Amino acid sequence: MTEKRRRAYDTGPLSAFANAGLLGVLKILSAEHECVLLDEVADELRNGRHVRPALDQALGADWLTPASLTSETELLMFSEVAQFLMGPQDRDRGETAVIAWARAHPGAQVVLDDLAARRVAVERYNIPCVGSIGIIIDAIKQKLLAHDMANALADELRIAGGARLPFAIGGFISWAESEDVL
Repeated sequence: MTEKRRRAYDTGPLSAFANAGLLGVLKILSAEHECVLLDEVADELRNGRHVRPALDQALGADWLTPASLTSETELLMFSEVAQFLMGPQDRDRGETAVIAWARAHPGAQVVLDDLAARRVAVERYNIPCVGSIGIIIDAIKQKLLAHDMANALADELRIAGGARLPFAIGGFISWAESEDVL
């Protein structure tokens, strides 16, 4: 049996899937990974659940393994990433923790929707990164989702999940093809 690749999730993708009622779908699409929920991300989810109660589902998801930044290496990585990413009032703390954790765990992948955080992960640290839409694209390529289902899933992430996506309702497949990612 091959070892599962580790994948740390940020608040944005978990929030979008939870708010759309699609965490079960995300679980299926992430089955080949060991999925990690860092304390900083869990804190952000907790802080948002008074406005979006569906976030409780992500906090209780049995497929997300809780993790903490506790080792000296992890804490050093957090401090370093924070210099490039974290803003006032600890803004982007979840993104910072996810990237720091992946730096301390070589081969790990991060799931980020925030463009600035994605740039830091990929360009500065060469960390494999995927976002909500990338997960759907991968599922199409693995033949886990047909085009019509992927379109509906992307629409639901936008409408119910609140995700900001680079295409209009019903336009996911056309956009993906025009971007040459399918």
